[in-house]
Amino acid sequence: MWGKHQMAGVKRLFFIRADEYEIQNLVLIHMLHITFFLSLFSAFTNPFLGLPLSVIYVNFLAFVLIVFNYWLVRVKKKYKQGRFFYLSFVILMLNFLWLETGGSTGPTLFYILAFVPMFIFLVDKKRLIIGFIIISINIPILLLIEAYYPELITYYSNNIDRILDILLVCIIFVIFEIPLIIYVKNTIIEVGRYLLNQLKINMIC
Repeated sequence: MWGKHQMAGVKRLFFIRADEYEIQNLVLIHMLHITFFLSLFSAFTNPFLGLPLSVIYVNFLAFVLIVFNYWLVRVKKKYKQGRFFYLSFVILMLNFLWLETGGSTGPTLFYILAFVPMFIFLVDKKRLIIGFIIISINIPILLLIEAYYPELITYYSNNIDRILDILLVCIIFVIFEIPLIIYVKNTIIEVGRYLLNQLKINMIC
């Protein structure tokens, strides 16, 4: 039977205090939350949208990997490895989803647009440049594949399923990511004000 100690451990695992983390790690944890709920939600909706079995199976695998990534970050405190694991996972999933969910007509472009702003806060300057180079090369390659080898793309069985999938993705990101972006903005403003006040105090002294 669980006691107070075990319950406190569960609370620490799922409820975070912003002041306990650096901004990079805080964004990483929230992105893991978003990806967790997205994969969990997709597990229930994908079978009804006529998506291929490969998407359903890979979505289940993605759910397991995200749980592992969350454990790596929250329990083991391996933030650097957690960021690398998460970024690698996202890039691989985006490529897979592009091929299996309608290419540029599916929800993958929305995933990319939602992911890029958060990518800025996840890595340092050097890795940020490398990441954007990878993204800027990756997307044109996917578009060229779609243009010249359309048989490699799995399209939706009907237009309604395609629109519903895009709508569900947009709703999830509106609910989870916009508050995160606002929080990051406010945090940066507060830090800037604090540093400015410290500078004024030092100048007066």
